[in-house]
Amino acid sequence: MASATGEIVNKTIGLNYWVGVIAVILAVGILNFYGTKVIEKFETYGTVALYAAYIIFGVLAISKNIGNIQHVLVTGDTSFVEGGSSIRYIIWTGIVYVAYNLIVYPASFASLKRQTTRKESVISGIIAGVLMTVPWFITYFAFMGYYPQEAILASSVPWLDILYQVGGTWTIVLFGVVMGWTLIETSTGVLHAFVERVNSTLSDYGKETLTRGQSAVLTIVVLVIATVFSKFGIIDLIAKGYEAMSYGTMIVYALPLLTIGIYKIVKESKNKQNTEDTEKAN
Repeated sequence: MASATGEIVNKTIGLNYWVGVIAVILAVGILNFYGTKVIEKFETYGTVALYAAYIIFGVLAISKNIGNIQHVLVTGDTSFVEGGSSIRYIIWTGIVYVAYNLIVYPASFASLKRQTTRKESVISGIIAGVLMTVPWFITYFAFMGYYPQEAILASSVPWLDILYQVGGTWTIVLFGVVMGWTLIETSTGVLHAFVERVNSTLSDYGKETLTRGQSAVLTIVVLVIATVFSKFGIIDLIAKGYEAMSYGTMIVYALPLLTIGIYKIVKESKNKQNTEDTEKAN
């Protein structure tokens, strides 16, 4: 997030890369210090702004390249990928991409305190899924309008290079602000969830949860580490670090969840049914 913000601030406003990196780190630290209520408001406004920006982006990019989008989809053009794409490659890429995003769940579950029933959890999950997927589809079709142009698809921030072609200065500045806001709220959410996870574990062991000062220190430590990693650049971070993280998430989270997790759910369901049958018999 820090690296992406640095890239965007540099390309939209012309500020030094490190100004963006430091700005996101300071903003995330301050928001996490003030806690849940301030974070909720910040992220709500940011999500509304993000959707408005995505709609503008989609209209501009897709309307000007609808012909190429149709051509790419009809011909099944995969020429940007060296050697083309097999079904096996596509499925595995999809699994790896999903595993990128699984990293947020172990921490985030500890911060979900308003969902008190299964119905509320399911509805919340559906809403979150839709809100995550719609911008992805808009981006996907926008990119197909420029497929297989390496200048766009191999860019560190592809949507920004698209805007240089289809939008004016005002759209570029607008997107710089909105995307910067979005990256800050994403970073804030992840770190806030991390802190809540720590607090939840401390509570489980009967210990005092972190004070605001301790939470701030923990956040700063993570942000300092983020600063070091941001030096690698967003492309290398995604190509190498995210892929490694994806495999790690599959091994320590996804596989146990889909095996041991399902076993425990089935076992608990059977035990509950046996208990109910016994009570009825008595």
